Amino acid sequence: MIENKKIINSDNNKKEIKAIVRINSENNITLGLSQDTSSVILDLSYNQLCEIRSVINQSISNHYNEYESSMEKEQTQKIFIDDPITW
Repeated sequence: MIENKKIINSDNNKKEIKAIVRINSENNITLGLSQDTSSVILDLSYNQLCEIRSVINQSISNHYNEYESSMEKEQTQKIFIDDPITW
């Protein structure tokens, strides 16, 4: 059995999410998500897990394409080794 756990921190007024994926066997995967007092547990096949990944990736791409022009751009600055750090 392989188990991956992740706590996704609260962000933008959305509450923290706890996620767990447990690979019980080759074609038996459990996905658990909880937020506050709500939780969902799904028993999945490998193909179903891949389809969930696919729809999430597509949603991320669609979101980026829709909002990329209005997203706040990350500001970067060149730092040279011999410069004093003033931040």
